[in-house]
Amino acid sequence: MTDHADKIRLGILGPGRIVRRVMMDLHLAQHIRVTAVASRDLKKAKEAAAAYGAEYAYGSYEEMAEADTTDLIYVAVPHPFHEACACLMMRHKKHVIVEKPAALNDKQVERMLACAKENGVFFMEAMWSHFLPAMVQTTDMVKNGAIGDIRNIYATFLFPGKIDAADRVYNLSLGGGALLDVGVYPLMPALTFLGTEPEKIQALMQFTEEGIDLRTAAQLMYKNGATAQFVCGMDALADNTLVISGSEGMIRMPGYVAPTAFTVVRPGKEPESFTFEREKQGFHHEFEHAALCILNGLTSSPVMTWEETLASARICRIMRQQNGLIYPQEKDEIFE
Repeated sequence: MTDHADKIRLGILGPGRIVRRVMMDLHLAQHIRVTAVASRDLKKAKEAAAAYGAEYAYGSYEEMAEADTTDLIYVAVPHPFHEACACLMMRHKKHVIVEKPAALNDKQVERMLACAKENGVFFMEAMWSHFLPAMVQTTDMVKNGAIGDIRNIYATFLFPGKIDAADRVYNLSLGGGALLDVGVYPLMPALTFLGTEPEKIQALMQFTEEGIDLRTAAQLMYKNGATAQFVCGMDALADNTLVISGSEGMIRMPGYVAPTAFTVVRPGKEPESFTFEREKQGFHHEFEHAALCILNGLTSSPVMTWEETLASARICRIMRQQNGLIYPQEKDEIFE
């Protein structure tokens, strides 16, 4: 067990719904301790601080940025506000882990990365599925040639929901929509296993009357001929399986966002299955990784890289532009 000298002091910025899930097993991260919570509502900050055992509660983000009570800030406000909050903290020499998606678009990500470089601090998008044991082993096996050269990746992330104008995911001004809310999950395997520079990007979107993307079907093609397809949406049920197809076999991973098993299938061989203990949530893995990166003097993660974060934002922005989806905050942004 580590003592306080070995632990990164974590500050929570925006104690909302996702934070409640994160906190279910954050105690399993050996090199993290929660020391502060900040909210625009001081009462909420105090309630969350008491619930999570934090010593300090702040009624403004600026107060937490200026105080010497944290090392790493978890930015958990809606993504249209990520850039402002992350850069505020980084300008005060705080390390940052920002909830996915990192921002509305790649211009915002570029500015955050520039701020991290300028201030010499760690920055990472909180793509928690990258760090779950099943995904870690799958990534190792694929990169070590277990199924040969990757030819195609297919993934879905669909769930049935009821349109609710009061919910953030149906609010354009809060960056709502299926693609940014859940589409980043099925997109990420393509970036991890095929690379961050697809040669062709195509997407089709189904919209609500309010102009929110309810469902997106997309495909990518790479220079070497490899392809990827994914579907994400908030109006249908699916088994949400990831299939990685290679020249010498395939990997099938059901429930890949929070996987507990996967199967490797190779021609002429019995399928090989791998199972993993079910965790409450599993968010602690990404926080432990971030803490170890910081303790080792890194400013970027070798697992959830800046290149993947930037590519994800760029590809999603291109898909939205193909379908005429521009958020109000992007009206003055200029894209190539």
